[in-house]
Amino acid sequence: MRDPTKQTGESVVGKESNPCSPKATTRRDVSHDQQLLRDVASINARMLQAYGPVPAGGLPTVAKLKPIFPTLHSPKTDCETKKDDAMKLNSLVVAASLALTACAPMSESPNAQRNDSAAEARETDSPSLRHKFRVNPNPRRRYDITMMIEDAPGPFGDVGFGAQYDAPDCMYWTSKFAGTTSSPMRILGLPMKKLDDNTYVTTVYLDAMLDEDYYGDGVCHWQLTGVTGGLKATGSYVETGFGIDISPQSIATREPVTKYFWKERYPREEGYDNFPDFGSRTLEKLSPDKRSEYFSITMDSNELQP
Repeated sequence: MRDPTKQTGESVVGKESNPCSPKATTRRDVSHDQQLLRDVASINARMLQAYGPVPAGGLPTVAKLKPIFPTLHSPKTDCETKKDDAMKLNSLVVAASLALTACAPMSESPNAQRNDSAAEARETDSPSLRHKFRVNPNPRRRYDITMMIEDAPGPFGDVGFGAQYDAPDCMYWTSKFAGTTSSPMRILGLPMKKLDDNTYVTTVYLDAMLDEDYYGDGVCHWQLTGVTGGLKATGSYVETGFGIDISPQSIATREPVTKYFWKERYPREEGYDNFPDFGSRTLEKLSPDKRSEYFSITMDSNELQP
């Protein structure tokens, strides 16, 4: 085999004789390495001083739900599909997507919510744990929620309710690799009764979920986060989705919640498909002659003794 340095001896010598040519080296620049370590240590010290140490087990995270109004589903949609979709969306989404709650989870068998297999018990990810979150078969803290529509520009053919429950005192790993955690959450579709074209009633239980020990770290205590109502003119995807919610505090104190919606967005927002309208809580900033351009939706509660 020929020695390549012999064939290109002149060019090699020429490059080495040029002081501007880069010179390859395998020697470490110790001073450069030490400077990098000092920079990193300085940055870490400033971060520690500003934010404190990282908590044991990694940084906790709280699941936040993006308020995007959904496509309304047909009442013929499979019940299990509805329940799985409901787990991924916020309460307003579920309230609308479960417009006809023929498969309301409140009637589920307790055994249907539990999976006691050995493999399942070892899992700590959200998809498997959500099947362990059981509905209370004998809830007692019942409230009726009435939704009243006033001065709407047209009828609503698709109406639904949903309730969100959270267990903030419990945490599970969403990613052990990333060190992220979240709290258990469950969304239930609620049964609906239509009293007339402008009045609908649903029933919600504050104790709809069972408090249980899912992770071996103590009992997880569930609490109602909120109840929402979703409405569309006919249920078509392109139509505007009108949404209103009532908090547990307003439910317990029987304080009505009213929101106002612009009539021009019924049945759909011009140029937009599936537009989400969450309304306004007041019309005080509008001149009196403009307030007639809005219709209102009110949610009220009434406690029922067992």
